[in-house]
Amino acid sequence: MRRPALALTALIISAPAYAATTDELCSVVGKGAALTMEACLRGAPIDRVLAALEKTDAAPALRASMRTMILAAYETPAYTTEEVKARVIREFGTEWQVECLSHDAEGFY
Repeated sequence: MRRPALALTALIISAPAYAATTDELCSVVGKGAALTMEACLRGAPIDRVLAALEKTDAAPALRASMRTMILAAYETPAYTTEEVKARVIREFGTEWQVECLSHDAEGFY
């Protein structure tokens, strides 16, 4: 079974080192958003996801942005069909990637 919260933690830790450009960082942000929404829709407790975030040594700005992302994911209604869940996960990731790109990654470094 996939563990979105653990994958999200790994992504957050590696994002600044991996991403040399705004496009690369925003791609990582989009993937992180998708993993966040997946964790939410698969029933991961928000406490566990927030705890995973707090254990990272991510930059404060990135951590604050990811916390906002987590809260937004958990405010999304729960869906039951796999098809709708997949669409919501994809759209949430895209939304956050576009948000990052439109602000030139400001707040994510």
